[in-house]
Amino acid sequence: MPTLQRYADDMPISSSQSGFTDVLDWLGFLAAREYLAQLLVNVHAVTAQEAANRCTQVIPHVRIAAAYIRQSLEGPPDISFLPAYYAILNLMKVYVLLGPRHADLAKNRWHGATYDPQGKDSRSVLTEEIVVKNGGVFPLFYETLTGSKLRRTPVRLRVGDFLHSVSGVWFEYNLATGQHPGVCNLAFDVLAIGGKHRLRCIVATPHPLPRGQLQCMRTFRQDPTNKNLYLGPFVTNSAPEVISAIRAGIRTELLYRVEPKRTYAMMTPSKILLPQELPIAFLFFYMSSVVRYRPEYFARLRDSKFWPVLSSARLHSFLDFLLAFWSFMHKKNFYINAPLYSPG
Repeated sequence: MPTLQRYADDMPISSSQSGFTDVLDWLGFLAAREYLAQLLVNVHAVTAQEAANRCTQVIPHVRIAAAYIRQSLEGPPDISFLPAYYAILNLMKVYVLLGPRHADLAKNRWHGATYDPQGKDSRSVLTEEIVVKNGGVFPLFYETLTGSKLRRTPVRLRVGDFLHSVSGVWFEYNLATGQHPGVCNLAFDVLAIGGKHRLRCIVATPHPLPRGQLQCMRTFRQDPTNKNLYLGPFVTNSAPEVISAIRAGIRTELLYRVEPKRTYAMMTPSKILLPQELPIAFLFFYMSSVVRYRPEYFARLRDSKFWPVLSSARLHSFLDFLLAFWSFMHKKNFYINAPLYSPG
């Protein structure tokens, strides 16, 4: 049975360079009007005339994002969260410009999230809070990724609501908390039942399943006798229909790009959907706010057991976001030197 990823095609890349070096080189193509226009027409089904208009909007954001990426990598590590977040913010705007709400970006250029530096003095980063508004870039980005709107009232999130879902630092999260972050490996097959064939999803983790829900499940339902099994619709046992039915039964936008030969998703109790890019963007927004407004608290964070998690995210999770963005632009799953290990 083939594995399932967000997009239908995988593109593993072998490179002797840093992943950031590769991505910065690739972003040059998205700043080249001829290449970008062809991409918008061929991959995003935009008309040639509209592609010309979108290029004018997209290219400045790409160029600024690339400059912020360089500043993040070449500047002092302690404050690299700030330029990294602004790189992510500009790329979030590119997502929006290629989505159904592209015309609304001009009136929603603010962040769409807030952090109160005068809030209560948290003992743990997990209880720190951000608020996601119903206007601005974050809600438009959310809708572009998920196809769903955030609720109209502001969403208050603790860092602990999304830190477990930040890809690239699951191992560090486990060391800091002693808890399984919730990443699961999904394996699909066809179960024969009384002469009929039914799709089945086997959920595997290195630890017992944490509390929460597999957000990616659309028509698959958890087996009441085995929480590691999800049953899908009945199908004819032909490969094309099976693959089509699996993709229809899973919210593929909520799958996580980790390695090409396995399917990953998150078991999470979060109150909102968490596609791979979103918790990374939340974390960098939060950390950029702390760096700007609360240097004393930032110093305390550096002494906490969560600092290795946050420090590792500056590179690993940042690169995960950039590769997810490149994959979105081309509607293919890109991997650089794909790992052969299982996270967690």
